[in-house]
Amino acid sequence: MKKLMILALLILLLFVVSACVDSNETKGSDKKDIIIDIKNNADFDIYSIEIGVYKNEEITATQGSMNADGSKIKKGESLRFDLSKKDFKYGVEANFKVVIEKINNNRTKDMSFKLDITQQKEYSLEIIGDSITNSDLKELK
Repeated sequence: MKKLMILALLILLLFVVSACVDSNETKGSDKKDIIIDIKNNADFDIYSIEIGVYKNEEITATQGSMNADGSKIKKGESLRFDLSKKDFKYGVEANFKVVIEKINNNRTKDMSFKLDITQQKEYSLEIIGDSITNSDLKELK
């Protein structure tokens, strides 16, 4: 009798827990399906990279990345930004701004770019240049 009661409680608990799961949360690719990979190919030190998404000149999303210990992002190192699909309208051009930071002289540079966004696609970009003022961002094909 005791075993039957424990089994019934376990089944009830299983139903309660499964009812709390949102079906949208279980689909990982639906939540973050725009991936922007930015590779540092610059010949100067970069300490952080921030990416912003703009719609009608208003910022709708932003993400930043840097090393936890504050060290520079090494040449050849890539940073991956997973952006939520709610920030985009598929099939249209999206506006982005990438901000890079050079700590030793407190300099930053904003670089704007546009991408035609399609669902569940990865975009690869690289930062190039020999100084922060001569840096540029280009899409890798």
